[in-house]
Amino acid sequence: MEGTERRKDRRVTIATIVKVWLEDLDDLMEYMSENLSAGGIFIKTDRPIPVGSKVSLEISLFEGGIKLIEAEGNVVRVIGGEAGPARGESGIAIEFTYIDPESKVLIDKIVNKSPDIK
Repeated sequence: MEGTERRKDRRVTIATIVKVWLEDLDDLMEYMSENLSAGGIFIKTDRPIPVGSKVSLEISLFEGGIKLIEAEGNVVRVIGGEAGPARGESGIAIEFTYIDPESKVLIDKIVNKSPDIK
């Protein structure tokens, strides 16, 4: 079935700064997010990180002031080349493997008060 949604978590459009560190490198990369859910984040980039890479994230959220979310995750999907621009997105999907409880509450609050995206 074409177009079948595989995501289990509600996601919302959010453009915010995301700092990413690869697990085995000290290199810091800074990106802009496209959408966020309780289970992960999609980051815009034309310089993808390979699927399976373990990353640490710092996400700047603006909810009653600037809040920094620290999380860990795995790159689960890379969109780019011909598929990316046709859909208006080119980047990487990161599935969260760890978020501290306070940060999870904040993400849930943002996702649940915003309209869904398709």
